[in-house]
Amino acid sequence: MPALAAPLPLSEEQRSLVHAGVMRVANAPVAEPIPPRTAALPTWVALHDLPAGVVGEIPLLRGYKFVKLDDRILLVSPANRAVVGEIPRYRLLP
Repeated sequence: MPALAAPLPLSEEQRSLVHAGVMRVANAPVAEPIPPRTAALPTWVALHDLPAGVVGEIPLLRGYKFVKLDDRILLVSPANRAVVGEIPRYRLLP
C-alpha cells in the first residue's frame, strides 16, 4: 500500500460517489501492482481523470486524478503523484 500524503477529508457518502463514478469508467484499466510504501507513485503508473459528474458533486476533487487497482481506487495529486485517498473497490457484506 502506498504511503498516504495528507488525506482528503471525504465523507463515506463522497467516497461512495467516487467509487460508483470510477467503476463506471469503462476505459480505465486496472494498474499493475504498485510498490508498497512509496511516497509518490512511479511514473509508469497511468493517472486518469475523475469523471466530470464526480467532480461536479465533489468540487474538492477538482484537479485530482485516480488509479484503479485490483482491490482499491487511489486518489492522486498529479503535481507530485502523491496518494491522497484510498477507496476499497469491493465492500464486504455483513
